[in-house]
Amino acid sequence: MIEVENLSKKYGKVKIIYDLSFKVEKGEVVVLLGPNGAGKSTLLKCILGLVRYNGKIRVNGLDVKKEGREIRRKITYIPQQFILYPNLTVEDNLKFYANIRGISQNTVNQSIEKSKLEHFANKRTKELSEGLHQRLMLAIVSLTDTPILLFDEPTSNLDFKRVLEFKEMIKEEAKNGKTILLSTHLLSDINDISEKVIVMNNGKFVFRGNSEDLLKKTNMKTDITLTIHEELNNKTRAKIKDLLHKAGIENESIKNEFLTISTEASRIISVLKAVEEAGLKIKDFRISEPSLAKAFLEITNESDER
Repeated sequence: MIEVENLSKKYGKVKIIYDLSFKVEKGEVVVLLGPNGAGKSTLLKCILGLVRYNGKIRVNGLDVKKEGREIRRKITYIPQQFILYPNLTVEDNLKFYANIRGISQNTVNQSIEKSKLEHFANKRTKELSEGLHQRLMLAIVSLTDTPILLFDEPTSNLDFKRVLEFKEMIKEEAKNGKTILLSTHLLSDINDISEKVIVMNNGKFVFRGNSEDLLKKTNMKTDITLTIHEELNNKTRAKIKDLLHKAGIENESIKNEFLTISTEASRIISVLKAVEEAGLKIKDFRISEPSLAKAFLEITNESDER
């Protein structure tokens, strides 16, 4: 669906992307992982035909340089800084984007309901939280039925619950045969979304493979600290430890009402389920992402790939 061959990009004399080649097959979900400044956003803009580049890009068999307008009709693109009109309501923002594409009011209503924005439909966008901004962004995405979705840092301002909702949306779109390319600087974004990961740093690819291999290579752990409503007694401590061990999680610490677990990011859901099964009520939780900088050191020390 997306074919990139020997792609290079310069801004003036500064080279941003170095001779990249890759493919995204129809119905595939690919995560493009890299730190800020790695060249991820520029790569997406090249695929859209929004910037000039050297090399070849074909989307659904069409040449981006020659047929960019036709290609953009087949793509829904959500940039990191999505333009919402601050003085328009949630519903009017959706209507604006729907009118551009000739989409009916009924679809707008369905999108509001699907995104759980009914209670905010008449609120002006400037009155919304960052999380609600992102939910409105996802509502706008759901208006269209294009075969290709491009996301640039889609979860950067979402809380944990909204991240889970976003991942469910991605999985649902993938089941419907959509081709999805998603850029992120968060290691946790690769979990539950895609088996295929491309890691990018300084305009070059430093890893290509599946997410499981990447996590094994970097050996990165996520720290989860849960605050429970009451102090845990010895019986409850033993029960939660047993449930965590059954879920494959062995590195835990319990002190007063605090439960701290260090594990792979892919096991976060297992942790929350184990706590729920133990009958504990979570008052608060904090997730500390593993160091992406450290992960890149691990990868670049072991990989010659460009």
